[in-house]
Amino acid sequence: MSPPKRSARFVLSIALFALLASLLPALASSKVYFRETFSTPESLGRFVQSKARDDYGTLRLSPGEIFADAANAQGLQTHGPGTQFMATAKLDEVFSNRDRPLVFQYQVKHEIGPICGGTYLKLLGPDVDQETASSDTDFHLMFGPDVCTNVNRIQALIKYRGKNHSLRVVIPPMNDGLSHTYTFIIRPNLTYQILVDHQIAGSGSLAAHFDLMPPSRIPDPSVRRPDDWDSVAFIPDPNSRKPADWDDEPEFIPDPDAVKPFDWVDEHDGDWDPPMTLNHNYRGEWVPETMPNPNYSGVWVHPMIPNPEYVHDPDAYVLPDIGHIGLDVMQTRPGAVFDNIMLTDDLDEARAFFEETAGEERLQAEREVRDVRDSAAAERARLELEEILRTEKAFDQAVYGSQEIDVHSTQLDSWRDLLSMNDRASRSARMVAEIALQSINVAQTLRQREFTQGGGVVIADEASEAAIATRNAIQAVGRARHAYASWLSRNAKAKAQMEERAKAMEEAAKAEEAAKAAAKAEKADAGRDEL
Repeated sequence: MSPPKRSARFVLSIALFALLASLLPALASSKVYFRETFSTPESLGRFVQSKARDDYGTLRLSPGEIFADAANAQGLQTHGPGTQFMATAKLDEVFSNRDRPLVFQYQVKHEIGPICGGTYLKLLGPDVDQETASSDTDFHLMFGPDVCTNVNRIQALIKYRGKNHSLRVVIPPMNDGLSHTYTFIIRPNLTYQILVDHQIAGSGSLAAHFDLMPPSRIPDPSVRRPDDWDSVAFIPDPNSRKPADWDDEPEFIPDPDAVKPFDWVDEHDGDWDPPMTLNHNYRGEWVPETMPNPNYSGVWVHPMIPNPEYVHDPDAYVLPDIGHIGLDVMQTRPGAVFDNIMLTDDLDEARAFFEETAGEERLQAEREVRDVRDSAAAERARLELEEILRTEKAFDQAVYGSQEIDVHSTQLDSWRDLLSMNDRASRSARMVAEIALQSINVAQTLRQREFTQGGGVVIADEASEAAIATRNAIQAVGRARHAYASWLSRNAKAKAQMEERAKAMEEAAKAEEAAKAAAKAEKADAGRDEL
């Protein structure tokens, strides 16, 4: 007797039930292993500061200087007198990322300015002596910004088979002095993502970008490019000729706007020659025009073969068990504020935590506080410089009289030029800001082209490039602001120099008055002697 037939709807229901049953354990297993907002005084005690060295700097709770809400902005701040910092915090329970994502996220800001050092964090094993932990303590992962003279990138190091493997892709951090959130995601499908303020900054293959495994295919060593292969697409046009007057103009000419210094004396200083400046009519080295190469063979592609040394390791993403989070950094100028640290296996948890504690609102609030502070400082400096100009002019009139004003007008003009250059620096900063906003709009449009493939997120190349271009543009704004601050600093030095000069002139005037009084008294004494 044949078994009873079941309807297609019944079979489909059974299949859906089985699928949901298989997903429930995964959905229920999502967990947060570490979460810290540093909102209470007890938060400081969670990070045990190492006693391995006597010269370690200290850590304290502080919102820094740029914040809108002190209670919510409070974080773990590096503080002198030392420049090396070491502290660890224990997880709520040991975390293994086998068969689950690893999502490590934290927020940091360094508002002091250019530094040499890192603002990264580490993941360490469960068997760590927190009192004696140091830079030599073994770690499983390191992640975060690293900035110095020749370094400006987000570092990401993974421990694999006893060796540290560093991310080969350069992803620049945010250097605008505001709070930014950095997220590192490792997935069981051997892919990774790095987010900055929950915008994708980099992604790809763990095996390829961290060199965890050799490439699966390599160029065939037995094949060579043919000797007669011509890979030059364009060649100089043999019919191109250099114009007869091409070399008539020199590269440099005397500056027509240069003015002979007012204190230049030919008898003592020699003949004055104006400085040289670039000749805008100079045409440079002549290069013949090019034409398509008739013998061009195209781009030669090396044939690939399977790599005999390649062994696929499906567990390459698995880190050793994690039991602690470590702060191990060196900073020449301490003051970085670490905040809102989370370790979880669920990206949605990290995203919700970001929106709750940071998000665009906090960043915009900090940006407004910074801009108000900087605008006020710039305006104060401007008023001080204008006061310096007025004081200098009045002093010259009082000491030297109207005949000497022309002699010092050149110096007065130099201070006015400095004020004008400040104006230009401010305008340049605004122009760079407008360019940055345009770049941001382009990046946001391109990010909409993200797509999912093969279980791992793959980002369109132009979206990744636009994200990097956006951060570069924002950093350009920071550089423009830094240039403006440099001018303000020079103003302060100018003020100090003027005060020293005024003091010297005042002492000289007093000495001259004393000499005149002494001469007058001596003359009076001589008159009495004659009588």
